[in-house]
Amino acid sequence: MLMAQALTGLLRLFDSRVTINSLSIAILLEKTPKMLTQVLWRTMSKQNPDGSWEQCRFPGETAYGVLTLVALQDFPWMNELKAQVQRSIEKSRGFLEISRSKLPGPSNEPQWKIEAALTGSYFILPELRNSHLVMFPRHEDRENKLLKFLAFDWITARNISLSERPFSNLLLWRETHVSMFTVQIDTYMESIVEKFENGLQ
Repeated sequence: MLMAQALTGLLRLFDSRVTINSLSIAILLEKTPKMLTQVLWRTMSKQNPDGSWEQCRFPGETAYGVLTLVALQDFPWMNELKAQVQRSIEKSRGFLEISRSKLPGPSNEPQWKIEAALTGSYFILPELRNSHLVMFPRHEDRENKLLKFLAFDWITARNISLSERPFSNLLLWRETHVSMFTVQIDTYMESIVEKFENGLQ
């Protein structure tokens, strides 16, 4: 999903006549469409008949699949596949709507499960902090606060889903990392905007 969004964004920049000095035209106009076509093929070929992705049929995986297809559907070289891409997107949205209606809420869970998730979240916090992307400066106070909620939310979701739609510890770890990187990007962007606050008014 992230690669599809990044590459499509790059092509749109080029199309809007923005100069991209570090990339050759050959890479941009030949290799990038080729890579995006491969992403589309692999994404669509792995979709399940019910519109989901992966064997566990976890809604998060399906959401990433939908975002990938949405990012790719409007390019000219996708025209012949556009109808099929849109059908895949609609099928996935239907799956997500059904999954959403079946999701149990934490308020329906016994107190001990919530407390167990809270305890478990503290064990993965050190590993999350050590995985901080070096490209972003640290903002300890804000990140520490958000990481606590992030770890708790994902462990709670995993524990609640164990009875009907279990997902692995590996998937839990990946989803937690993606969420953490999103927090870091958001925190970084906010810090940049704050530096120019007076100049933007």
